[in-house]
Amino acid sequence: MRHVFELGKLMVISPHLDDAVFSCGEVLACKRDAIVMTLFSGLPPPSLPLTPWDVAAGFADSEEAMQLRRQEDQRALELLHASPVWLDFLDSQYGDPPGAVGLAEAIAGQIEAHDPATVMLPAGLFHSDHELAHRACLLARSRHPGRHWLLYEDMLYRRIPKLLQERLTGLSRFGVDATPVAFNTHGQAERKRHAVQCYASQLLALASPGRPGHSDIYAPEGYWRLGADAPAG
Repeated sequence: MRHVFELGKLMVISPHLDDAVFSCGEVLACKRDAIVMTLFSGLPPPSLPLTPWDVAAGFADSEEAMQLRRQEDQRALELLHASPVWLDFLDSQYGDPPGAVGLAEAIAGQIEAHDPATVMLPAGLFHSDHELAHRACLLARSRHPGRHWLLYEDMLYRRIPKLLQERLTGLSRFGVDATPVAFNTHGQAERKRHAVQCYASQLLALASPGRPGHSDIYAPEGYWRLGADAPAG
């Protein structure tokens, strides 16, 4: 592992309202004024039946769940001196997913508006929203080749055997080199821990029976710098 270039202005792309802090919280703690763009943070219709995940998270209403999750996200990012950007695409538990092209257009538009020097995208492991976010980010990356793009390891899902290696191998087949990088985040673990605790509803759901718990969130974060051109689809 080696230390990466200076990040400059940072944008982290998060599938859900917690993924960026869970997966990149220590780096965010080191970077004042970072931007966290959450893709699937839209409010579901009030008539939607309560989902099993929202039940496990202690909610009584799905629309209220997303409103409260935004509040959790706001508090966590304030602790890390980062700013949220919430897109209105629905979490897959609430309805059909958007197309990758339309999602990529929205991502590219936010990149143009905020002009980050470095963009971090999820490896896109296991969860359908994470996989879609990953594909859309690669499409958006093809429109912004002059920026630094880093892959971050999706906390929890990265522990599923072979998934991360399969993702990296797949990128290599498309001619995209992924080089491991590390950051000096010494002393930031406690700040991340405080930010993570803001997501009380999600920690409750993760700790419910049959779910993976949340110990991996506090393990060392993993990053990979992407080189060469991203695949176009």
